[in-house]
Amino acid sequence: MTLPHTFYLMIVSLLTFSFIAHAEVVLDGTLGASGALQGPNFAIDASFGQQVGPNLFHSFGSFNLNHTESATFIGPADIGNIINRVTGGQPSSIDGLLSSNIQSADVYFLNPAGVMFGPNAQINVPGSLYISSGDYLKLGDSGRFDASVPDNTLLTVAPPSAFGFLDNTPSSITIAGSQLVLSNNDKITRLLGGENIPPDTFALIGGDINIENGQLISLGNDTHLVSVASAGEAPLKPSKFADDTFANYGTLSITDTLGQRMFGNIETSGLGGGEVFIRAGQFVMDNGWIFADTYGDNAGRGININVSDMLTLQNGSRITTDVYAMNEQLLGRGDGGSITIKAGDISLTGGSQIQSSSRTEGIAGNITLAVQRALSIKGADSTGNIRSGIFTNSVNTGAGGEMVISTDALIMEDGATIRAETWGFGDAGNLSIQTNTLTLSNGSQINISTGNRDNAFQGAFQGTGKAGKLAIVANKSISIGGGSGESGLVSNTFTQGQGGTIAIISPEVNVHEKGLIQAGTQRDGNAGNIVLNVDTLNLTQGGFISAVALASGLGGDVSVQAQNIRFSGESYISASSLGKGNAGNIILNLADKLIMRDSFIETAATESDGGNIFITAQNYLYFVASQISTSVGTGFGGGGNIIMHPEFVVQDESPIIAEAYGGPGGNINITTTAIYRFPIASLSRISASSQFGVDGEVYINSPTVDMNAMLAILPDDYVEVELPKKCRYKDISEINTFYIYPEHKFKMRTPEDFPE
Repeated sequence: MTLPHTFYLMIVSLLTFSFIAHAEVVLDGTLGASGALQGPNFAIDASFGQQVGPNLFHSFGSFNLNHTESATFIGPADIGNIINRVTGGQPSSIDGLLSSNIQSADVYFLNPAGVMFGPNAQINVPGSLYISSGDYLKLGDSGRFDASVPDNTLLTVAPPSAFGFLDNTPSSITIAGSQLVLSNNDKITRLLGGENIPPDTFALIGGDINIENGQLISLGNDTHLVSVASAGEAPLKPSKFADDTFANYGTLSITDTLGQRMFGNIETSGLGGGEVFIRAGQFVMDNGWIFADTYGDNAGRGININVSDMLTLQNGSRITTDVYAMNEQLLGRGDGGSITIKAGDISLTGGSQIQSSSRTEGIAGNITLAVQRALSIKGADSTGNIRSGIFTNSVNTGAGGEMVISTDALIMEDGATIRAETWGFGDAGNLSIQTNTLTLSNGSQINISTGNRDNAFQGAFQGTGKAGKLAIVANKSISIGGGSGESGLVSNTFTQGQGGTIAIISPEVNVHEKGLIQAGTQRDGNAGNIVLNVDTLNLTQGGFISAVALASGLGGDVSVQAQNIRFSGESYISASSLGKGNAGNIILNLADKLIMRDSFIETAATESDGGNIFITAQNYLYFVASQISTSVGTGFGGGGNIIMHPEFVVQDESPIIAEAYGGPGGNINITTTAIYRFPIASLSRISASSQFGVDGEVYINSPTVDMNAMLAILPDDYVEVELPKKCRYKDISEINTFYIYPEHKFKMRTPEDFPE
C-alpha cells in the first residue's frame, strides 16, 4: 500500500519534536514576570500574565511538558478566556497534562512554530480548547495578541474572533497517540436534566494537521479542524468561514493502525452529536474514524467538510452521524445531524463508508456530497464483507435521511454501493444524483430498498416503511454492467412497505454484461416502478430491466420514453408476477425505432392477471429471434393485452403472443402500415389464446390495406437463428432492483415531475 505523503510529513514532525531534551515552561517577560516556572507540576497563576476584562493573557518563551508533568492555569472566577502564546520560535511538545482550574473559562494556545501532543498527553479544561500554529489571535474587530511580532499586540476586552496567518507555510499540529478528551461532567448532568447549554469547542487550526493513532473526544461538544497553506485569518465561528477565506489550504491526515477501538479519531458523539467542522486542501483518512452520533432527545449538529482538492477514505475509514438509543428504556427522539461534504474529488476504497442512520424515533441526518470532479467508490474491506459506500437508512420508527449527490463523474466499481433504505417502520429518505457520467461495474449497486435479507433487525420483514425516490440525471451517459457480479440500480421490497420511485433522465443508458435495472417485491409490499426518459437505451449481453413480484404484492410498471431502444444478446424487459399479485405493465414510447435481437419483452403472471404491453414508435419495430409476450401460467387470471402503434413491423422468427391458462386470453391490437414476416410462420406468429379459457382477439389495423395484404412474406435467404432461451427468474435473495413511475407523454422531465 502506498502511504499518503502527509504520513511522511508527520514522521518528519515527530523526529523534530523528539529532539526536545527536557520539559520547560518559561515566561518571556513581555507581559510581566520572566523566567522558568517550577515543575514538575507547573502552576500558572493569573499574576504571571495580564488580565484585561474577562481575558487573561500569558506569554511564554517556551512551553513543553513531558509525560510526568502537568501545567495548570489558576485565576479568579471572572476570567472567561485564558489566552496563551509561545514566542521563542521552537515548537511545543505536550506529553503531560494540560489543565485549568478556572471554571467555564476557554483556553487558547498559540505557537507559530507548531504544536505536538504525545501519547501521554491529557487535557482537563472546563470550557473550549483552541490549539493553533497561527501568528496571532485576533480580538474582536481591532484587538490582537501577536506571537510572531509581540510588539504588534493590542490587548482588549473583546473575545477572540480569528487566528491570523502571515505567510504561506504555517507550522504543523500533530496528535501522536494521544487520547484528548474535552469533558465536563457537570454540563453532561445538566444536559440530562433538560437544560439548554451551549456546546464547547475543541479546535486545531494551523498548517498541516496530522493525527496518528490519536483521538479527539468531545462528548457532544464541537470539534473544528482547519488546515491552511496561505496567509489569512481563520474565523473561530464556522458561520464566518467563506470558501475563499484562504487562497490555499493545507493537508489533514488521520491514520490509525490500532484496528478496532472504542472511540473515533474524531468523536463528538453524545447527547446531541457535536458538530465536526473541517477545512483543508487535502484530507486523507487511513482507517480513520469520524463519529458525530446522537443519543437521547437532543438533535445532532452534523459534519461539515470542505476540501478544495482531494478527500480520500481508505482501509475502513468511517464518517457517521447515526442516531442511537440511550438505553432500552430511553429510546430517544433526537434527529441525527447532517453530513455535508464539498470536495474537488472524493475516493472511498477498502470498505470505507459515509453513513447516516436512525435506530430510534429520530430522523436520520441528510447526506449532501458536492464533488467538482470525480466521486469514486470501489471495493470492500479485506474480508470482502464490508463494502465501500454511502448509506442512509431507517432501522426503527424514525425516517431515513435525504441523500443528494452532485459530481461530474460518479464511478462505482468492485461491489461499491450507495443505499437509501428503510428496514423498519420509518420511511426511507430520497436519493438524488446529478452527474455527467455514471458508471457501475463489477457488482456495484445503487439501492433504495425496503428491508434487507441480510440484516439482523428482527422486525425487518414486518416493517411498513416506504422506500424513497431515486432520481438520477446524467447529462451525458449511464453505463451499468461489466465484470463479475450484478451491477445495477435496485429497489427491493422485503417488507409490507411500498417500493419507491426511481427516475432516470439521460441521453444514453447502456445496460450490458448482466447489468440490471430492477424493482422487485418478495412480501406483501408492492414493487416500485421503473421510468426511463432517454435518447438511446441499449440492452446488450444479458442486460435487463425488470419489475418482479414474488408474493402477494403487486408487480411494478416499466415505462421508457426514448428516441431509440436496441436489444441484443439475451437481454430483456419484464414486468412479471410469480406470486398472487398482478403483473405490472410495460410502456415503450419511441420517437424513432425499436430493434431487438435474441431478446424479449414480456409481462408474465403465475396465477394472477397478466400485465399489458404498449409500444408506440414513430418509425419501425424490428424483431430478430426475439419475442413479445404477455402470459399467465396457471389459475384463472386474464392474459395481458399487447397494443402496438409503429410505422411498420418486421418479424424475423419472432412471435407476438398473448396467452392465458384458465382465464381469458389477452387481446393484440396492432395499428401499422405493414407487418413483414419471414417464411417460418410458426416462429413469427401473432396469437392470443387461452388453454382452458376464452381466446383473446387479434386486431391488425391499417388505414389502407387489409390484414392479409399487410402480412408480407420476406425473402428466405437469411440465416435462421435459434430462439434464445429465456433468462431464468432470479430468487428474490439475488434480486437487484431499480424502478420509475410511468408517464405516457413525449416530453423531457425533471426529477420533480415524477410522482410519489
